[in-house]
Order: sequence, then C-alpha cells, then structure tokens
Amino acid sequence: MNPDLLRLRNQVAKLYLEALEVIRDLMKLLDSDKDSREILEKELNEKIEVISISRIELINNILVFIARNQPLGLELVEASNLLYLVYDIYRFGRYAREIFLADKKGVRLSTPELRDLVEPGLKIAVEAVEKSYKAYFENCTWCIEEVRRLGVESDKLYIKQLEKISANKVINNVDAIALLVLRHIERIVDHAERVSALSTNI
Repeated sequence: MNPDLLRLRNQVAKLYLEALEVIRDLMKLLDSDKDSREILEKELNEKIEVISISRIELINNILVFIARNQPLGLELVEASNLLYLVYDIYRFGRYAREIFLADKKGVRLSTPELRDLVEPGLKIAVEAVEKSYKAYFENCTWCIEEVRRLGVESDKLYIKQLEKISANKVINNVDAIALLVLRHIERIVDHAERVSALSTNI
C-alpha cells in the first residue's frame, strides 16, 4: 500500500478509536452522580470537538491524496472507503452528543425505569462499534455477521419502544426519552453495520 495512504488509514483508525471511547463513555451516564457527570460532559465535548476538527482535516488530506496520486484498483477503493469511514466516525460523535443531551435536558439515564429501557441498547452500540472496527481494521471476518446481528437487536429494541408509545394516548417523559435514545442508538449501529460492510470491499 502507498505509504501516504497507509498513514491516512492509520489516522482514521486512531480517530475511530476516539469515537469508540465516546460511545463507551455513554455507559457512565447510567450510574454517574452530579459531579462525575459534569466531568463527563467536559470530556465528551472535548472528544467530540476533536472528532469534528479531525474529520475536516482528514477529508481534505484524503482528497489531496486522490488528486495527487490518482490511485487505481484497491488503493482507490481504500481511499474512497476512508472518506466514508470519516463520515461514520463523525456521526458516532453526533449521536453520542444527542444521547448526552437527552440525559442532561430530558431524563437522567440513571433513572431506574429509563435505565432498564436503554442499557441493553447502549451495550449493543458499544459492541457494534467495537466489532465494526475489528471488521475493517483488523480483518475480522466473523465480526461482520456479529454486527449484522447487533443491528437486528437494536432495531427490535427501537421498534418495541415505538410500539409501546403508539399503543398509549398519554406518553410519559421516561418513555419519550427512551424512544429518542434508542433511535440514536439504532443509527449508531446502522453506521457500524455500514463500516463492517465496507470491509468486504478491501
């Protein structure tokens, strides 16, 4: 592989792991107290800002690489994949931020009833992003099917909550926030599925 392309691949992999840490940090919302939540908010905002800035820089660098080297075959596929991955990484961060805002402005995810509804989904999100990383950057072929399975599980959790709300004329705040969080989780897992699918192109 072209050394410049390999360097870009490694930079994208590093940023992907940063996004994974952000998703893992969401699990801390299930137990955190006021003081630890303030620290967590500061850390999350810093990490998401890094992801946002790095995204722009990486996209520009990948496009410059393509323009200068005019890659063909597998190198062109890899460069194209990296552009998609950078977008997926950015979305991981954005959805994580939305989940944090639901906790901050809506209902605390540590609220027992809400925790019961969203904890399984958060665990799925973490596992899906972990395995999608392994599928793409570590050539884990069995991880691809695992991410698909997690996608099905995530969809089921979201649909179950949607049907629960649809069956009631009056919606309580816990159910509303649960639906919002599960929707964001479902989108995170969808992006993880896309990443793992890209691994079949290389």
